[in-house]
Amino acid sequence: MRLRDHIALAWATGALVGAVEVARSLAWDPHPEDPHGLLLVVLGSALAGLGGALFGVFQGVGLALLGHAKVGAAGLLPQLFGADRAARVARRASLVGFGGAFIAYAIALWLSFGRLAAVEDPGLVEALRVAVAAGGGALTLLLGGLLAGLLRAPLEALDERRPFPWIGSGAGRRLLVSGLVGAVALAVLGDAGDRLGPLAWAPFVVLFLCAEVYLAEVTAGLLRRRGEGGGRMRSRLMIGLAALSALPLGLAEAGPAIYRDLDETRAPRLGRGLLRELTDVDRDGFSSLFGGGDCGPLDGAVSPLATDVPGNGVDENCDGVDAAPGGIEEGLEPYLGLRPPLEVDDYDVVWIIVDALRSDHVSGLGYRQLTTPYLDQFADESLVFTSAYSQSSATMLSIPSMLSGRDPLAATWEVEAGKLALSPTVPTLSERLAARGYRSSMIVTSYIHQRLPGIFRGYDEVVDSALRLPKTPGGRRASASTADAALAFVHRLFPDPEATPPPYLLTVYFEDPHMPYSPREPGYTRFKGPHRRYDQEIQATDRHIGSLLDGLRLSPRWDRTIVIITADHGEEFKEHGGRFHARTCYEESVHVPLFVRIPGIAPARIDAPVALVDILPTLVELLGLRRDIAVDGQSLLFPALEPARVSPERPIFCAVLSQKPSQGHFLREAVRSGHDLLVHEVIDGRYELFDRREDPGEHAPRALTDAPAKAVYERLRAALEAARRGNLRQRLLTR
Repeated sequence: MRLRDHIALAWATGALVGAVEVARSLAWDPHPEDPHGLLLVVLGSALAGLGGALFGVFQGVGLALLGHAKVGAAGLLPQLFGADRAARVARRASLVGFGGAFIAYAIALWLSFGRLAAVEDPGLVEALRVAVAAGGGALTLLLGGLLAGLLRAPLEALDERRPFPWIGSGAGRRLLVSGLVGAVALAVLGDAGDRLGPLAWAPFVVLFLCAEVYLAEVTAGLLRRRGEGGGRMRSRLMIGLAALSALPLGLAEAGPAIYRDLDETRAPRLGRGLLRELTDVDRDGFSSLFGGGDCGPLDGAVSPLATDVPGNGVDENCDGVDAAPGGIEEGLEPYLGLRPPLEVDDYDVVWIIVDALRSDHVSGLGYRQLTTPYLDQFADESLVFTSAYSQSSATMLSIPSMLSGRDPLAATWEVEAGKLALSPTVPTLSERLAARGYRSSMIVTSYIHQRLPGIFRGYDEVVDSALRLPKTPGGRRASASTADAALAFVHRLFPDPEATPPPYLLTVYFEDPHMPYSPREPGYTRFKGPHRRYDQEIQATDRHIGSLLDGLRLSPRWDRTIVIITADHGEEFKEHGGRFHARTCYEESVHVPLFVRIPGIAPARIDAPVALVDILPTLVELLGLRRDIAVDGQSLLFPALEPARVSPERPIFCAVLSQKPSQGHFLREAVRSGHDLLVHEVIDGRYELFDRREDPGEHAPRALTDAPAKAVYERLRAALEAARRGNLRQRLLTR
């Protein structure tokens, strides 16, 4: 095949794979209200086709070099490349030997990566995965050669007595081998794709090559029928594919937001990434095409992540306007000051964080099914904040944010082993209480150990409650073990009812009801509706929180114990096209329950908007900690004791970014103020403004050209700019 043939074949294969991927994703997760379904299929096909064409260039050059190498090797290894019977047997022995070794390698990779998930050090996990993959690949080659050598003699003897039942034609053999190898690659990709991490591209490339073989055989048959006109047909095919690619790409450039709907695919996303890399003329990491968001394609100082210099007439960060000089709003008043009967004391603090718990699925907050009877009971002795918002829909940003009292946009971050971590310059509650002599324990699961380096500073102990649990079809359901570990810490502190142990901080992370959702039977309510398994997970977690609270009530210092129960973020059920979390800042992703029991404060239901960064300044006041360390929240004592001093327009911020290539490449910021929400898609420079009075689901962005909307937009955009005091934009994890 000529180079142009490789390009055409790879182009067609990419276009076909891309169309199938997008169509499958739309069928799996349909959105009847989305008018762009067909355009997405064609756009995904075009992007994957262009990416495939680039791959075809390298493929053609590589195969040409391989062909020259094969000619040279034929002289050295006639027993493998010859045409006689011995050569055929040698090839078959090699095929069986290396094929068996490859299958064994795939199975070993799947099993070993599952075992490595239990290792606590995330950096060590990544290093071991690379080592296992590379070392296993080398051993596979050695094992394949060994098996081929061992099989050659028995295969030759068998061939003398009885002919092999091999398919006679070369095309048939290629189709058979490609089908078997492609099936193995598809199985590995489907079952272990998430655990493979960056290595997941290896089985995908194998699958792409197998699909290319099948398409090559089909097109070869068609071209043979054309005879001498086959070359002209190939040229026409390439020109036709180029024309077909231009139309959807032109439509997408008119509305770059449509590219985001392809983030969960592989071939279209890879094609888009390659094209953005090639069109990044000024090498600042962003392209002006394919949704890259660069408004200065020839200026390396202009990109979506650049700092916008106010008043210089240049839009450095590509958000559509130049930052206005001044305009930085004054920060919130963080501390109210204690009022009788409150007083500064060394309260014990129990901080319970539930993963992925939506506020509107808590029965005490209005959900019609009884999901949280124990939390509902706890609400009778607590401050219940009905409008509490997390600062991110991603755990890796939300938990560090609430434990430090810093907005993700204002905090300083570091990257450790490919994960974000709070800088040591940002103190957390545990560090501040350690200096006061507090005993402390953090009960987590393996996920937190691996994904959130840096939050354990200051804790006397960190317990992985899921470390020794068997894995169920829904993962390791660790709620019972988590509650037991938390009570064990309290029991160790109070071995003698007459003793007076030091005050303590107990942080308890309940991983359930994080997806995947497991059925809970028997003993749990049979919920109705499409989210019944999620509701069962909530009820199971609520039961174990209840057992923990019952144990705490028996503590000798229950009357001096502050208890906080909240969630790190919500959960998406396709309200905005996605599932699960860690992608958006919309209502379903960040509206969370917040219950705070403070001895001396009567229970109350509070509707004023609050943020999870408000918890830390509340504790600073109650525990009498130093106030010279920066916080971004406002004490919850304001809405509890003096609600008139709480501004209804108080800004509440959110940030979320892509954590791995399979999520695409994004950074999203948002600010809520009163009934308004402004969402900023940083990479493509797009803003969305919502009025939640008329649009509570946040589905219909307002036109920013309207005078009233423009005034709100400018005010909220200035608030976002003022909030960007940290380095999150310089710590993106993907490209």
